[in-house]
Amino acid sequence: MVNEMEERIDLLGLKKALDFGYHEHSLWGNFKIIWTAFGISLVWTMIATVALGYLTALKPNEIQALIQAHLEIYNQLPATILASPKMMFFLACVLAPLWEEAAFRFSPLKLAKSWEFASTGEEYGSLLTSRCLWPMMVFTSIIFGLQHGGAINILFQGAGGILLAWVYVKSGYWASVTTHALWNFMMMYGLPAVVGALATP
Repeated sequence: MVNEMEERIDLLGLKKALDFGYHEHSLWGNFKIIWTAFGISLVWTMIATVALGYLTALKPNEIQALIQAHLEIYNQLPATILASPKMMFFLACVLAPLWEEAAFRFSPLKLAKSWEFASTGEEYGSLLTSRCLWPMMVFTSIIFGLQHGGAINILFQGAGGILLAWVYVKSGYWASVTTHALWNFMMMYGLPAVVGALATP
């Protein structure tokens, strides 16, 4: 069954993308992985937002509030920091990607890598045959989503966590940090503009 799926994936040209034993080392290869993950995340967020609005009758601004529920923690910061756009940019687009990628991708997936090697003799196999990596990616992404607000955030940040894990495995820590920083920038500055446009009659 797995072999048949691998053959079909190979025919679709996706084998390299799902082969976690293949790592990108070139600048262009890393660039493609980062922007592929960012693009998929963007499309998924748009689809999930529209679907959620249709199924729950929530308005765009209400969905935005759910997606950005974790930002409430910033309200605990001193007013001088909250009033500084540069400081808020640093916290959201530099500091948060650095520590979240270390906590949710680098550390747990490095552990999964050691378990994978102990059980199979390979550092990383295919996504379809991995015994440790795929379950760890799913588990940490669920926690990542919950940490951003609640169960609804698994649909958004949790799904994004899967893609960030893929970027980490394929291109390393700094590539996942870069992807995460781009995403946070879009969420802080791009999402409010999109929601504002959708909410305008």
